[in-house]
Amino acid sequence: MGIDAVALLRIANLAAPQTAFGIKYLIIQRGDASLLHTMVRFDSLAPDEHALGLRKLLGAELDRHQDERGILFFPDVAEPRGKSYEGIVREMAEVACWAPIVAADHIPLRFANPAAGSHDALVAELIGVMGYDAAVQFDMMGQVQVILEQIDHQGDETDASYQAELDTVERALGKSFLDRYKTSLRSKAAAGGR
Repeated sequence: MGIDAVALLRIANLAAPQTAFGIKYLIIQRGDASLLHTMVRFDSLAPDEHALGLRKLLGAELDRHQDERGILFFPDVAEPRGKSYEGIVREMAEVACWAPIVAADHIPLRFANPAAGSHDALVAELIGVMGYDAAVQFDMMGQVQVILEQIDHQGDETDASYQAELDTVERALGKSFLDRYKTSLRSKAAAGGR
């Protein structure tokens, strides 16, 4: 089991949002603060990506959080004892990270300013054509496809769906882009997804 991120919000009595499966997120109330367990690994995303996930989860409700420093995220293995927002901020300072409060259309920094020649730079090109959500979903599907190919998985309905997406990308960005993208996916898989 991984170490997940907890978002500390200066919102008293925040209502627990639900997952797509109807399960409520865990929220712990502490005075003027709500501690929302995100169910996302703490070390899996950059701070602005954690903030974007939180924005998509809470929507306009996140606007109730007022702190010019942003949103404090800390690992769920740290168990704060503080009874107030500022008390928990002080207590978690050593293990936490601040993230900006972002809009729903925020493009994460790793895609907005990717390293030249990186996989993120290729995904940034996809974002320019498909939009953020569709491009990230397509990239995840591509990574899964490469893993399935590595274990000698035979084609099925998912493979056909992925091929249709590849055809769309090729029409939009060209064969040269698609070849570079596929090569990058294989390299990323060989490096363990990094």
